[in-house]
Amino acid sequence: MRGITQGPCRVSQTLLGRRPQCAAGAAGAALQCALIVHGNHVAMLPDSASLLLLVTREMPFGKHKGTLIADLPGNYLNWFAREGFPPGEIGRLLALMHELDHNGLSDLLRPLREKAPRR
Repeated sequence: MRGITQGPCRVSQTLLGRRPQCAAGAAGAALQCALIVHGNHVAMLPDSASLLLLVTREMPFGKHKGTLIADLPGNYLNWFAREGFPPGEIGRLLALMHELDHNGLSDLLRPLREKAPRR
C-alpha cells in the first residue's frame, strides 16, 4: 500500500494492525497530519502550520519563558515527556518538538526559521 492521505492524527482505520498517531497523540491532541504509507513503513507528519508555530511561538511559562519552542533544550522537552505535557495547544507543540528533537530532526525547521517573521 502506498500513498499520502490527509486527516486528523487519530485515524479511525487500522493500518498494519495498529492505529498510527503523530507526536501530538501523546498529548491527547488532534493536530492535522499527513499519513505517509510506503511499503511497510507508516509515518505521521504534522501540518505546516504546526511546524511554523514551533519557530514563532514562545514558551509562555517556566524556566524557559520567552524562548521559542524550537529553541528549547532537549532535556527540558524530555522532562515534559516524562512528567506529562500540559493541556492544550502548548502541550501539543511541546510534544511535537520533543519528537523532532528526540529523533534528530530539528534541522527540518531551518527553512521555516528563515521564512518566519522576525521578533
